[in-house]
Amino acid sequence: MRTPIRISKQAARQFLLHSLGLLSTQKVASTERMWRQLEAVQLDPVATIERNHHLVLMNRTTSYQTQSFSQLLEDGLAFEYWANEACILPIEDYPLFAFTRNHRKETLDSELIRYASTVHQVKQMFKENGPLQSREFRSSGKVHGGWDLEKATTKESSHVLSLLHRTGDIQVVKRDGATRFFDLTENVIPDKLLHRAAEITYEEASQQMLEKYYRAYRLFDPTDVRYGWQKFKAATRRQLHAKMIERGMIVPIEIEGVDRSYAVLAEDIPKLEINHEIQPSDIVQFLPPLDNLLWRRERLVDLFSFYYRWEIYIPKEKRKFGAYAMPILDQDQLIGQMDPLFDRKSGTLIVKKLELSEAFTLSNERVHRIEKGLDHLAKQIGAVTVEWRI
Repeated sequence: MRTPIRISKQAARQFLLHSLGLLSTQKVASTERMWRQLEAVQLDPVATIERNHHLVLMNRTTSYQTQSFSQLLEDGLAFEYWANEACILPIEDYPLFAFTRNHRKETLDSELIRYASTVHQVKQMFKENGPLQSREFRSSGKVHGGWDLEKATTKESSHVLSLLHRTGDIQVVKRDGATRFFDLTENVIPDKLLHRAAEITYEEASQQMLEKYYRAYRLFDPTDVRYGWQKFKAATRRQLHAKMIERGMIVPIEIEGVDRSYAVLAEDIPKLEINHEIQPSDIVQFLPPLDNLLWRRERLVDLFSFYYRWEIYIPKEKRKFGAYAMPILDQDQLIGQMDPLFDRKSGTLIVKKLELSEAFTLSNERVHRIEKGLDHLAKQIGAVTVEWRI
């Protein structure tokens, strides 16, 4: 077993922020370039101030426009599928998910049989019309969809669209706000990728998915249940991790003051050894709940001494902070959280709550950086004023 490289927490934080495009000096003009650097951007329909995928890219690009996100789909550069939950992914990754799609087809087979008539109608409409949005499908019946609890409230055709997307029979080809446009997979995915998906072996797909996970997380450990974005048992994760170290693909890392053992890609060692000095910034950044940096909550505790939980699905009376709390990144530290609301009618970004962690104080300089950060966020989401009372 290779001897671990020992680094400080600060070095680990700076390497991670640099790798994930969150240093203030790293912003790029190209949405596609940043999205590819991240490997995947997580999707979510919640738009308390703006949708997660837009906020992730707004924080990392110089002049992000929301339509540039859909453009990735429309230009055939991307597809949507489940990696770190639902994500937008580079089109060339399509073959890697072949076995995930096949597994879901087997799992959802009984559901597809149950709604066979609607499945046939939906596919026929795509064949006759090309891309369609979900509202163009009419269905009188209501069924239990993914978010329904006791009462069936989901339109049957919407449920079928969801099933067909999960099994890979249809693809998202465009987004217009909350509206998605779908089409048959054979009309969307290039033939060479369809052929590759049919030929790829499980071992190839699994290995390439593992490598993609490494590139997306950059600093990772085998106790992560999402390790490799495959449902490995704990023992398998440990074995795979050790095997990749033995092969020299990844290198073990010990972080001062952290019990958990981490690793990085061997190709990242030179970047790890560079002193990524944080350039002084006069602005803080507010991270959306599903930002790539926040995917691994345990890593936040280890490196930033920062505990975070997204409380949107927790009953209101049990929330400690708020439904859409956004961690605050100041230089190379997560210093607290903000719970915002965008009143679109008045064009006001409202700060319902903003608190710093115990280790940080609300100094005059920090207040100035927070105010500038709020003004910047307001401009990005289209708000004209900010309401914040210290």
